[in-house]
Amino acid sequence: VLARGRMPVVDIDGAAAFPSHGVLLDVRAPERFRGEVEPIDPVAGHIPGAVNAPTTGHLASDGSFLPEEELRERFLALGVRDRVAVYCGSGVTASHAAIALTLAGFEPVLYPGSWSEWSNHPDRAVALGDGWMPFGLSLAQITEMLSTTTASAGFDVVLTPSRPLDPLGDPTG
Repeated sequence: VLARGRMPVVDIDGAAAFPSHGVLLDVRAPERFRGEVEPIDPVAGHIPGAVNAPTTGHLASDGSFLPEEELRERFLALGVRDRVAVYCGSGVTASHAAIALTLAGFEPVLYPGSWSEWSNHPDRAVALGDGWMPFGLSLAQITEMLSTTTASAGFDVVLTPSRPLDPLGDPTG
């Protein structure tokens, strides 16, 4: 039964810890999850440990939810068992995915701050690609490390957070 105040939620710290004891689903489009594009938020990528489960995959061709058993199979294939949390860009699509998870028989937890909150905290680690994380460091730590290293070589570092960082360091992407 949907009712105000009944959806369990986690805050930013709960979302960070969630992959250690459950599955954290990011329901944004794959290219946003991988950090290839970010049209809204200041940093591209996803929360480390998250699994991509685009919302479009929960829908039939007519825009309705897939049948309950198909939804359940989809989420099981993504590793969902008992504990599952969900986020998106701003919390809206994650709420939709929480309904899909509920229809599939799971009891989801919502991270309402979603990527918009996470990406506005430069102290938070950011994962790119299908799971690559830059040595487990936050964007602020990477910036400091690069600035220190390149300053001694006579270079300046300018990071553009709205573009993904290439894990091999190729500035052309």
